[in-house]
Amino acid sequence: MTTPERMLGSGIWWVPGNDASVVRGTLSINDAGVPKLVTDEDLPAEWIPESVREAAGDGYYFEVIHGKISSDPITLISCTLFVDYPGWSQATALSRGTLDYAWVSGHNDAAFVQARIGIDNAASWGAQHSLTVNEASESERSERAPVTLVAATFPESQVTTVSDIQVGISWHLTREVAQTHRGNDVHLREVAFFTLDSADGFNLDQLDTFVRALQDLLTFAAGRECAVHQIALEVNERTGGRVWNYESGFHPTLYLYINKRYSSTAESSYVPGARMLFRLTDVDFRVVIERWFALQERFRAVLGTLLLDRYSTRQTLENRTIATVTAIEQSYRSLDLPEHFVSEKVLRRLRGLVRHAIEGDEELAMHSLRISQQIDRRITLDDRIRGVLDNLGEGLGVLFADEESKERWIVAAKRARNDLAHTGRTVRYDADALKAISKTAIAVLELTILKELGLSEYQLISTVQRCRRNIIALQSAIG
Repeated sequence: MTTPERMLGSGIWWVPGNDASVVRGTLSINDAGVPKLVTDEDLPAEWIPESVREAAGDGYYFEVIHGKISSDPITLISCTLFVDYPGWSQATALSRGTLDYAWVSGHNDAAFVQARIGIDNAASWGAQHSLTVNEASESERSERAPVTLVAATFPESQVTTVSDIQVGISWHLTREVAQTHRGNDVHLREVAFFTLDSADGFNLDQLDTFVRALQDLLTFAAGRECAVHQIALEVNERTGGRVWNYESGFHPTLYLYINKRYSSTAESSYVPGARMLFRLTDVDFRVVIERWFALQERFRAVLGTLLLDRYSTRQTLENRTIATVTAIEQSYRSLDLPEHFVSEKVLRRLRGLVRHAIEGDEELAMHSLRISQQIDRRITLDDRIRGVLDNLGEGLGVLFADEESKERWIVAAKRARNDLAHTGRTVRYDADALKAISKTAIAVLELTILKELGLSEYQLISTVQRCRRNIIALQSAIG
């Protein structure tokens, strides 16, 4: 379970299919956390294939660059190379990530059969414990016979299938021993990993899609960014010849840096399970994973707003208000709620028209035209907000003190969104009011997603009471 030391330093580098031209260079990590390769010598002009030179823009793009560091293979992924004069100057390449101890031919190379993905707070979300402590008596400890002080019983792994790839979660135990002048400190840690398995293999693009989705799942549940801290891969046996270091005992480990989403921006990111929107014990793993991946497309815009609020915590109140209220409007469409409005009054008139039609009323045509015009009225923003709220059922009850508070928030959300979207400011609502509008909108979006994931109305109520219990107090700022 130990992650090998990351491969950095001097080596030789070449482009797949152009192995005859190699260049020496040094790989490091720059201040932004991005892998950076700088050649130690002038880059030969022939090092860049002609097809790449013809498509060059601001730099030369390569899906992958292969290399060796201390005789071990390494792949640089999604590289942009900058060089002033090929053949006459050194070059610098920035990479999206590195694959240590293996070569892959490109993004579509189905080179991997298994992945182990470590994400912050996975153990907290999993809410499973494997360790039990045996308090040995003094007499037992004094005997020379071994005494079991700590026993580990791992929870059963859970697995489901998404797009022909098995997605699972499993628990493991790691141990670290530090020798001190007072004795040996033994540190045991329970960890949970998501896993991907495919007999036919999966490629880097598929891996990226699954890692992003699983990271977003925990980030959504935790209410804050959860970083990916490990991606360990097993290589397809059909392509095992590219892995040289089987004897080391290390799985090839992939490090990706995509828009800083695969690295933590905070020093401390622990979220207790009790503060999460939901945990594995609240749901069926198979159901929630399958539904979460389905929501990636159906609720793409809504999830994008919620996750942006977690990944980018420095948004202004004005931007957050526009984004969250607009996302409720988008939720209405994602829920496939009606886009045309029919009031109870209009429905009564329609029933009457049907009766008159049966009796051969001569004014039927005139009334039908008027009614059709009323039916065709498209619903407004506040209609959509009410529709999304009504969809939550009993879970809505704990978000507002009473019906009047709910209506006041709906009106404020509509007016604030329209003011800010059309004029860039609002004179009707101060910072506290905007905070109440946006925080309530976020809670509405969270409950909408949780309901789509299969949580019951009782669980929705419990979530608000645990994680959003100050929401009603905030709404007092809305005049």
